[in-house]
Amino acid sequence: MLQGSSVVVAGVVGFPLGASTTLSKVFEALECIKQGASELDIVIHLGAALSGDFKAVRTEAREIVKRTPEAVHKFILEMGLLPEAILKRTVKAVAAADPAFLKTGTGTVGPDVTVAAVEQLRRLAPASIRLKASGGIRTRGLAEALVAAGADRLGTSRAAELLGADGESR
Repeated sequence: MLQGSSVVVAGVVGFPLGASTTLSKVFEALECIKQGASELDIVIHLGAALSGDFKAVRTEAREIVKRTPEAVHKFILEMGLLPEAILKRTVKAVAAADPAFLKTGTGTVGPDVTVAAVEQLRRLAPASIRLKASGGIRTRGLAEALVAAGADRLGTSRAAELLGADGESR
């Protein structure tokens, strides 16, 4: 229905906790693209990260990117669930796949995104990887602060409200 329009379709892979096998995630990613998605929001395998299996995190990210080169890849970290030392190694593992974006969270588990989280992710991620902040962005002030902190995109269910019903900034 959206073919030929300016609307970009994104599919979510491994939602909500990334606990699927790599093969399952590759299949999900390929199916999303087959159904018209040009962007993929991929939840990392949180269990692997939390148990210190960063090789599995890296291998999975690389495999998905390799099998879906036509897509814009956004790997979801669920930062609020990862202790700092694990987050640092997880970012390094996922960055090895050279995705377009790292995303703070799904917005469904853990705490809401904060300016401090975006600043932390910007410090940890290579400059070539953009950031998407999501989860609990309910005010224009927070949205602007997240962008100022380094977010390149925002994930919010309140975009119309933050911009104004007529699409103009408030």
